[in-house]
Amino acid sequence: MGFDLYIAGINEIPIEDFDCLAKIISEYRIKKAAKYKNENDKKLSILSSLLLDKALKKYGLSEKNMQYSFNEYGKPYFINSEELHFSISHSGEYAMVVMSDKEIGCDIQQIKDVNLNIADRFFTADERANIKSIEDFFRIWTLKESFIKAVGKGLSIPLNSFTIKGLETTKPYCEYEGRIYKFKEFDNINEYCIAVCEEE
Repeated sequence: MGFDLYIAGINEIPIEDFDCLAKIISEYRIKKAAKYKNENDKKLSILSSLLLDKALKKYGLSEKNMQYSFNEYGKPYFINSEELHFSISHSGEYAMVVMSDKEIGCDIQQIKDVNLNIADRFFTADERANIKSIEDFFRIWTLKESFIKAVGKGLSIPLNSFTIKGLETTKPYCEYEGRIYKFKEFDNINEYCIAVCEEE
């Protein structure tokens, strides 16, 4: 899997700097952040934009100058740089961005108390059989979310309509419409599950 990953916590940026930093991102991303009612979520959205800007700098681009459009399922893409694909996620205190030369999806989830019966609605039987703890639940949820982002169809794909296989290994994967999607997981932030998904 070849991609660039950027991740940061909102506690790494002084609160007074957020309004100033918001001025260096695009109007689209500013409006997106403004839609959040929760102040923490607004900051995470801005931080996501800053990480996206950092990712684009590698290619001599800046987020403020990017032109956005959306596929029929609402997934954003760059009109002025269609060869670059990105995915954004944030949860708890962290935001992440991945960028690749092919379709990609990412997800980060803070591990917290949850009713494990939710798995009955959203996970397949094989996936539920791998749940022994809350950490297992969030691991599977994160993998599934990164997958639907990579496919680019969002929640038009019901979460229980596909199965993450190989959960007992370090190389889980998913088969969908004759294609194989592979995952890369990261465990370097305590109490968070992090996953990236790309088509093989």
